[in-house]
Amino acid sequence: MELVIASSKHVVTVSPAIVGETSQNEFNKEIKNLSTIIQSLSINHVNVSFLDMYSVFEKHLSSVTSSDYISIKVMRVMLDALFYKNPTSIDRLSKKRGLHFTLDGIHLNSTIAALCADEYSTMIDRLLFNDHKSIQ
Repeated sequence: MELVIASSKHVVTVSPAIVGETSQNEFNKEIKNLSTIIQSLSINHVNVSFLDMYSVFEKHLSSVTSSDYISIKVMRVMLDALFYKNPTSIDRLSKKRGLHFTLDGIHLNSTIAALCADEYSTMIDRLLFNDHKSIQ
């Protein structure tokens, strides 16, 4: 991180996303710990901000009941990427699998992609405008 900080005006660290749509699965418990580590490293630097996407995902997962579907077959993921290219078909397959935010437990559908875009946009606006009307 020191190398990036030295060549940047400001750095944003981002927590990893979720694996599967069950926040209490073994993967997400590890991701939550990793997020805490990233955040603790970030707060030691004045020009580093932390975007906690894990908490955003976790908050939204708490309001839905999703299946525990996670695609671990490489060919299935490749076929999904090949045949499901538009948001409508991705969202339809996501729903068919009992998922609310991902296509396959990993790759985001349009619902959560829009949420991510909003979170990133908010962070960028905050850094650019620093709660003022002019660019900092």
